[in-house]
Amino acid sequence: MSLLAVENLAIRFGGVRAVDGVSFAVEPGQVYTIIGPNGAGKTTVFNLISRLFDSDNGTVTFDGRDITRERPHRIVRHGIARTFQNLELFDHATVLQNLLLGRHRHRTVKLLDEILFLPRVTRSEVAHREKAEEVIEFLELEAHRDSPVASLPYGVRKVVELGRALCAEPKLLLLDEPASGLNPEETENLAFWIDDMRSDLGLTILMVEHDLTLVNEVSEQVLVMNQGQALAEGSPAEVQKDPAVIAAYLGTDE
Repeated sequence: MSLLAVENLAIRFGGVRAVDGVSFAVEPGQVYTIIGPNGAGKTTVFNLISRLFDSDNGTVTFDGRDITRERPHRIVRHGIARTFQNLELFDHATVLQNLLLGRHRHRTVKLLDEILFLPRVTRSEVAHREKAEEVIEFLELEAHRDSPVASLPYGVRKVVELGRALCAEPKLLLLDEPASGLNPEETENLAFWIDDMRSDLGLTILMVEHDLTLVNEVSEQVLVMNQGQALAEGSPAEVQKDPAVIAAYLGTDE
């Protein structure tokens, strides 16, 4: 059974069909990537899956559960975490503090317990801190642990946002243009981490990306979108040979 199944997903903004009948399935342990020109509807698909937008049509099924109309704050509880094109971090908090926010879905202590500062609160905080430290080590963020995010280079902040998503311990990780703004060395590190997240952490990854070198290196299956519709699907090599894909990226001679 597919971990994520998207069927006939559609949404319209005014007179524009941003996503128009898109269907695909992501298998457990797979790295599945959505590519396409700017404005193709890729990030809108992410926003529909993570419930930032309400779809006009179609269904999203995750781990056997229909989440098409699930409340947005419950999506992470089901095991889906994501990053964003534009960084969504607390700039004046430290790296560690930002990562600890990703542990919110695992919060089990009650407000009264925290007010009374019962022993279970301390145990819970220690467990969350240990998990955050594991992610810091995994992403090699030790040198930045106590640094305010605002003081860090853009590439490091991208890694911090990835770390926050990993702290949620998701089953499915949505990466929205993770290589955007990264230099070649940072992109190479990202490729290694994606492989490790799948092999060592057992994650399934759905990614939107423009860097085709990264796509070729880490992806097993690729969906090409254009003007809100699915244009082609297959391995990276297959879709890049597809005439419709070539036309969408490069245009055709009249």
